[in-house]
Amino acid sequence: MGDLSGGMGDMSGGMPDATGLGGGMAGAAPVSAFTSPNKFTQAQRESFKRVATSMGIPKEYVDAMCGQTPVVLSKKVAALNSKIKEVYASNMSEATKNQFITKLVKEASLSPDSKSEFIRYWNDVLGYQDKEFWPEVAADYDEDGKKKGK
Repeated sequence: MGDLSGGMGDMSGGMPDATGLGGGMAGAAPVSAFTSPNKFTQAQRESFKRVATSMGIPKEYVDAMCGQTPVVLSKKVAALNSKIKEVYASNMSEATKNQFITKLVKEASLSPDSKSEFIRYWNDVLGYQDKEFWPEVAADYDEDGKKKGK
């Protein structure tokens, strides 16, 4: 049959390696495990950021993954987030988790600025899928922990 490369030379560079993940260019080390983007070279980080943001991942989240913008939270919001993460790690049902989180937010007595910071963290930095959940939970209570409208 002859040469099927169509004059393109060695075509093995883009072929998948034994892992099935692709070895990149000829002579490159095969991909064998996940590497955190903050361990990438600068060129790899820039490429990753372009691809990730083009796929709709929030820029703040991508920057945080690359270790370029540390997320700074007030002590009150950081403490609340820590408690919420513990709830998410538990074996409770989703409905029970949401009820418990609502109670935690109420008891935190967040100021309007802290509420905004809290919502921004969960929706924009972490990219939480239910974008309406956090504003609803935070908006229901005033700074004294009392349900609004009561």
